[in-house]
Amino acid sequence: MTAHPDDESMFFGPALLCRHSGQQVMLLCLSTGNADGLGETRKQELVQAAQVLGIPERLVQTVDDPELQDGMHTVWSPAKIEEVVSAEVVRSKIHTVVTFDEDGVSGHINHRAVAHALANASERGRLLQENGRPARVFQLKTTGIVRKFLGLLDIFFSSSEKYLFLAPAGGFLAVWRAMALHESQVRAGHSVPRLAFRASLPLNSRLCPRRMQFVWYRKAFVATSRYTYINTFAEVKPTSAVLAALAVKNGKPVAALEEEVYSEDEQPNKNDTAKGTKKKDGPRKRAGKDEKEAKRKRPSTSAKKSRLLK
Repeated sequence: MTAHPDDESMFFGPALLCRHSGQQVMLLCLSTGNADGLGETRKQELVQAAQVLGIPERLVQTVDDPELQDGMHTVWSPAKIEEVVSAEVVRSKIHTVVTFDEDGVSGHINHRAVAHALANASERGRLLQENGRPARVFQLKTTGIVRKFLGLLDIFFSSSEKYLFLAPAGGFLAVWRAMALHESQVRAGHSVPRLAFRASLPLNSRLCPRRMQFVWYRKAFVATSRYTYINTFAEVKPTSAVLAALAVKNGKPVAALEEEVYSEDEQPNKNDTAKGTKKKDGPRKRAGKDEKEAKRKRPSTSAKKSRLLK
């Protein structure tokens, strides 16, 4: 769940690239990014970038609502965000929502509005699936400025996180290619295609320094940002009172509802080595334990001989 076209490439690449085979991911972008009048162009760029990140066109949806227009000074209505997302959760049978946290990674007012609206909806039990269960909500953690630009080195600070995604081999190139497809955002003027992602610069002496800085910032961000390599998430859950009310509504004990919602490991991957998590024995480990137990119960050779003598 993003606010603008290119958010998926700049911030959520590792999570999108690391999903398990068979998991279906839908990308819902709550605006067309029409701040500069390029909304239709950016919608098409989003579709192409999403395909590079493994999301087919049929699962990419962009919202174009008068109350959700791109802008650093545009205040988005929490009620409208909740309305749009709740409807999509039911329509597309979504069980897990991934979005920004309250700081929005970049601090953009639209990012923060999405985070606030969805956190509030989750805590109050208003983000419900068709079967009446609450959809799970995970928020991408914002780090301080130093960690933000440590790139892959931030793994030393993130390795103990409960919900951690590390970009696979080739992940950097996939994110780079996805960002390159957002041409309207990485080029320095409409007559200069893909300036930031081409080895040679077009012969255009009228490029202004401010635009050049903008282009190189985008390029540097993708190369050095931890979000190109690492995503960490925190879950926002309904309050205890809300869970109790939902359990009554579903006609089952609270524990049973929690088991149904939170026992399924379909949320962002848990880091098995994280503190406070306990690994279950896998098939090989259980087989090894069974074999050792059988050996303990098996009579020794001397015991066999003594029985034979008797």
